[in-house]
Amino acid sequence: MTHEAIPVKSIDLIDLDRHAVIEASAGTGKTFCIENLVVRILSEKRVPLEKILLLTFTEKATGELHARIRESIERKFKENHDPILEEALENFDKASIFTIHGFCQRMLQQYAFENGEGFELELVDDVPIYQSCLKKQQRHLWPSKHLTRLKSVMAVSNFPDMHSGKSRWEEIVLEIAQAYRPSAGDILKPALMNDYDDSSIQEILETYFKQISELCGKINTSNMFASALVTWYDKIPDMNYFHKKSRIENILIALLIAVDHYRNENLSISQFLNFLYSAYEDNDFQSQGIDVLLDALGPTDDAQIEKLQTICQLINELVVKIKAYDISMQLSVSAVKQLQEDVRQYKEERNLISFDDMLLHLYRALSQNNHRSELLQEKLQSRFQFALVDEFQDTDMIQWEIFKTIFLTSDEHKLFIIGDPKQAIYSFRNADLETYREAKSYMLESKDALLYSLKINWRSIPPLINSMNRLCGETDWFEKDLFVPVEAPEETARRSRLFHDETGRAAMSLVHLEGKLTSKKAQRWFAHFTAREIADLLKTPKLIIEDDGKARALQANDICILIRKASDAEMIEKFLSKQEIPYAFYKKSGVYQSSEAKQLYFLFSAIQQPGNLKAVRKVMLSDFFSVTIENIESYDELKADFPLVKLLRKWHNFAAARDWSSLFDSIIYDSGILYRYDDFHLHEQQINNYRQILQDLSIEAYQHNLHISDLIKLIKNYYQESKSNSQDADIFKQETNSSKVQIMTIHTSKGLEFPVVFLAGGFTQAIRDNYWRYHDEKKNLIFDLAKNPEFQIAYGSEKNNEERRLYYVALTRAIYKLYIPYFKPIKASAYVSSISTFIFPAIEEISEYYDANEMRIIDKNGRDISTEKYRPQLDKFQKEDTPEDSKLTVDLERFVLSETEMNFANRTRRIGSFSFFAHGKSEMSSVVDKLDTYSDDNMKFDEYEIDDKKEADETALPKGTVTGSLLHDILENVDFQIVGQIKTLEDASDHSHIRWVINESLERFPLIADSPAILTKWKIELCQLVWKSLTVELMPGFRLADLSTEEKIHELEFIFPAIHGEDVPDTHIKEGFLMGFIDLIFKVKDTYYILDWKSNTLDSYDSEGIEICMRDSNYILQHKIYTIAVLKWLSSIQTNFSLKNFGGVFYIFMRGIDPANPLSGIYFDEVEDEADIVTISRELADLYKLELVH
Repeated sequence: MTHEAIPVKSIDLIDLDRHAVIEASAGTGKTFCIENLVVRILSEKRVPLEKILLLTFTEKATGELHARIRESIERKFKENHDPILEEALENFDKASIFTIHGFCQRMLQQYAFENGEGFELELVDDVPIYQSCLKKQQRHLWPSKHLTRLKSVMAVSNFPDMHSGKSRWEEIVLEIAQAYRPSAGDILKPALMNDYDDSSIQEILETYFKQISELCGKINTSNMFASALVTWYDKIPDMNYFHKKSRIENILIALLIAVDHYRNENLSISQFLNFLYSAYEDNDFQSQGIDVLLDALGPTDDAQIEKLQTICQLINELVVKIKAYDISMQLSVSAVKQLQEDVRQYKEERNLISFDDMLLHLYRALSQNNHRSELLQEKLQSRFQFALVDEFQDTDMIQWEIFKTIFLTSDEHKLFIIGDPKQAIYSFRNADLETYREAKSYMLESKDALLYSLKINWRSIPPLINSMNRLCGETDWFEKDLFVPVEAPEETARRSRLFHDETGRAAMSLVHLEGKLTSKKAQRWFAHFTAREIADLLKTPKLIIEDDGKARALQANDICILIRKASDAEMIEKFLSKQEIPYAFYKKSGVYQSSEAKQLYFLFSAIQQPGNLKAVRKVMLSDFFSVTIENIESYDELKADFPLVKLLRKWHNFAAARDWSSLFDSIIYDSGILYRYDDFHLHEQQINNYRQILQDLSIEAYQHNLHISDLIKLIKNYYQESKSNSQDADIFKQETNSSKVQIMTIHTSKGLEFPVVFLAGGFTQAIRDNYWRYHDEKKNLIFDLAKNPEFQIAYGSEKNNEERRLYYVALTRAIYKLYIPYFKPIKASAYVSSISTFIFPAIEEISEYYDANEMRIIDKNGRDISTEKYRPQLDKFQKEDTPEDSKLTVDLERFVLSETEMNFANRTRRIGSFSFFAHGKSEMSSVVDKLDTYSDDNMKFDEYEIDDKKEADETALPKGTVTGSLLHDILENVDFQIVGQIKTLEDASDHSHIRWVINESLERFPLIADSPAILTKWKIELCQLVWKSLTVELMPGFRLADLSTEEKIHELEFIFPAIHGEDVPDTHIKEGFLMGFIDLIFKVKDTYYILDWKSNTLDSYDSEGIEICMRDSNYILQHKIYTIAVLKWLSSIQTNFSLKNFGGVFYIFMRGIDPANPLSGIYFDEVEDEADIVTISRELADLYKLELVH
């Protein structure tokens, strides 16, 4: 049934005697509506304020509602002096304004008897409990359940699926276990089989094994090796003995055992899997499958060979059919279900509760259909008469059932849900638009509710409103009937006015990025355009806007650049910096949703009460101490001499003295958290999160003279707010003394508004999700691990629709000016995202429309091309500006632009990952050892680092990739000329600038030392290495320390097509491209040089020793690749470049640099003439199948 929405011209027209669904488009005054509804309920229905429940989704929003509702009541009271309004003001502290989590927590506490919960439930963080319970499941349950099959079970299940140092298998299981809620009707697919048995699979097995059994011949059950098939196979000549032995023992014998089960009428999927698990023990089976049995066989006219071929064909067909049942996902599915049960039991036994548990506990308490649930329902209905639920599009089924039970089962109660389905963008946090639709339908059709629509956009100016209506309403942007056009207010009522506009831009500027562009190039062009446009807007007062009724010039903080993900900001920041435009990146909100924020909350609680066993036990599970669940029970008392207790008391004393700097430094350095993992890539972000949070808290603590209890409240508020919703950009106090352009993600921007908005996100996106989320025909939420192709359309449709809603949120942040990029990529790609998939078609659909005030099309150089959209003839003759960037990735003919960000952390991340796969994983002594290897306590970066640690003198600067990465990072960030001013090695050993850079780099690439003294010794050695490397004379009268910033480029990336080739250090071939980074390119007068830093430990650093290393490590080939890449780059950026401008290649072996021996540790090679270049090019062409010779 279709329900016509009633347009709300006045809040007074909303019927208070009926339930209501109020849909409020962006900028239509939703909060104004809510505060005035409260005043009306008080005045007209004579309902006390405490009986009106107001729910929203963030702590910040509750604070705003408190303030605005109080102001509205005060205004109304001044008009009529109504006693009920006076009473509301006097008792305003009793106002029931909560987040949904806060409401559930309060009700569980106040009605503990009625809901059957304990009176003292401790608030805990779910994440470490889930992680610990999963480890316990892996270490104890898996070996006992799967026994000798465990290694094969894990192989079939693709465990651990390591990526960037983390187990993606574990991440997926942990994520789903915390999101999947069967009680809300969620469904996890594939279904969990009972011991891997299923009737339909059984029928398939028997059909195939009937044929396989007939082909296998006689089986000797007392000695399988004497069976006919095995004895024949054992006689095959010309087969490697070990290969034959493996295939007989692991494949044929296992197959005959399965056939024997079939013949005895007890074959099950478990037995067939035993065969597959056993077969996986043969290394070649993992890549070739059952066809590995056919290797090295003789003529095909042999009858027995034909039988074996038929057997292999049947097994291949059977495996394909079995795969349709997603056997590989069974371990994940069972792990999720078991994990939920383990966590539930763990928390129940200890009276623990998390934020997400609060909703579930209240829902269960209300839905038990017993005396307690009826009593609780009566109590809550007695407590509240009206409920107004804000942002209802972000609700879920559990929340909806709570509201429905309390407010829709009685005629005396009224429920008002307020939201905008076009702004439903939080499905990744279990917000469910289908629940909104179900609630809306139920209220309208079953509860006689009225549907209202707020249609007046008070935010934007009329030309922008008209353009938005056209873009979103006259195209296929939204699903049918979802978009409702909005209107501008009457001229006299408008709140947004432009007093002066000399920008030459319409309200909506469509920036057409023309030409053959990849998504990444288009993103770079728009970043370049954005920075120049902002510089122009701020140069002179071209835009005079209204601010609180007064006119003022546009300022930097009136401008917002919206991005899809944090990494999108890097390119924007680079070009803003070039234009010297100040900016602030609101990237902090996400860190308070991190595990690190929650763990600090529990740590501070333990610091406040170091003698409280419960508080201390909780923090024991954290990263700071990493005590396992199995061992924590042994801490039944807190002895004063425990190292952990001593450290907590030390921290307690710091906190009591409000010595926050000492406390926070000690937390980082004394807890051991810096050294918890060897995998620094995994650990780097966690340390950064800890440092960022502690820095924020330190500022607050010193500015406001806070106590440790205040910090606990502060971090709890931050966490609760971001847990409910990360949309609030103002969670933190940003720099307010100066005006800065705001950069933020679209999710963060929700609820905010800005005079000028640039949409700079949506150029690229990830290739695929690890699992699919979608709804079935019954509207149940599906978590599909197997990504069943049958439901690809449903999954794709829901994901695409949410992406469209997200960009609607982005577009509706603008008040006066909105800039939208659009382009058509040169080829289809899985990386292409929103701008080219639906924004481009929508803009094309309305691009014929032209209005100088409402919408214009401009090109990437800012020229208005609205009347001649593509302007091909003009493009032939007009030279376009090029985004200048001295650190641009090499982008030449036969070269492609990298899709990766150009920073050193990304470089090492990629190279580290490559090394991991190139060198392989070491064999595990047992299956349980394998699990331990992938546990957090034992993660290794790669084999080289492990070997180096075993061999190295523990007091000497360590060898290995971490040290190498550290040195590269230091040399990339140190000021060469400052180092050049240091006169002696002794002075360099403790120079403040070098030490500062080293400390900063150590945060990114921490070295593990046995004691502070050893770490100090290493820092001195690093200082000396840096000074010697930069001050040694590479050429007569020349040192690197003499270079200015303009004379050098760090980390130049090159990428060009390659099919295959030799492994070369710091390069790799991926998806058809040879990739790498060049450490340094520098210029001396008119001559360019390449330099590569090496931290290798050699027996000798004389010319002979270095030549051996260069040859054995394949550095010769490496520097040839570097030479060609740099020559092509220089040729592309300099019109008159010739070979005489290229000096050659330096390799600096830093550990071998000796001031007393100028030649020690230095390798140099130069290109003599064009013939050398041709020779090198041909060599690379042969190795990598390139065309580099012109």
